[in-house]
Amino acid sequence: MMNSREQIFELRRRMCLSIIGQDHVVDRLLLTLLCNGNALLEAFYFRKPVLVNRYSIFVADIEPKGAKVIAMDGYLTKDVVAKVQRIIDDEEYRNEMIDFNYEIGKAFFSYSVLRRQLRALITNITGQENL
Repeated sequence: MMNSREQIFELRRRMCLSIIGQDHVVDRLLLTLLCNGNALLEAFYFRKPVLVNRYSIFVADIEPKGAKVIAMDGYLTKDVVAKVQRIIDDEEYRNEMIDFNYEIGKAFFSYSVLRRQLRALITNITGQENL
């Protein structure tokens, strides 16, 4: 029986068989999964175009911010495939999308935003402003 470390390495090995030549992508995806991160926000940070199968956190917290993604509801349609093809073929469109999403991530989901929100919350609770 494999220990946890061996299981992770085996998972990585198997993922690399499907995602050929993109070991750094596999590593980031594994890190996201293991740390309970949000892979979509990480894709924004690393300036990657995104196809999203709409999920609850995306619908509630990310979609209302206006992120430019290709969204689907559980299944691929011809329209979704055409949009993916445009991202592949149109570099200017792709760059506009990833730059916009990077700015969305920075404006709403960055550590500096979290720091400000936590500081305000702690100040409201404790009354101390010099944190």
